Amino acid sequence: MRSNAGVLVLVVLQTIVSLTAARSKQYYKIVTPRPKFVYRDGDFVWKTLYRQGIAEEEVPSACREVGMRNLGDVEALVFETRGQLSVVWRGTPGTQSSYEQRRWRESARV
Repeated sequence: MRSNAGVLVLVVLQTIVSLTAARSKQYYKIVTPRPKFVYRDGDFVWKTLYRQGIAEEEVPSACREVGMRNLGDVEALVFETRGQLSVVWRGTPGTQSSYEQRRWRESARV
């Protein structure tokens, strides 16, 4: 009986948080995690790897899943809010990578 009450409390709390986040931008920003860099500009972000419980071996594995053979072709790896790793390809000479394009757009908004 007690376990059913516990589950009911969790469901009600989750519903309240979800509905409030859907209606309030400020609350959404508080309760929704932001994507975090795991690998950036040729270096691992060890703090993020440790805090998110990601093994170093998972990084090359994520690269292989998208067809990359080495980390030299990677501009950044991002740990997304849903728990997957996203690979940002390094741009070919004369072009911008998707990471650089996003950084430019964000700086243009300020």
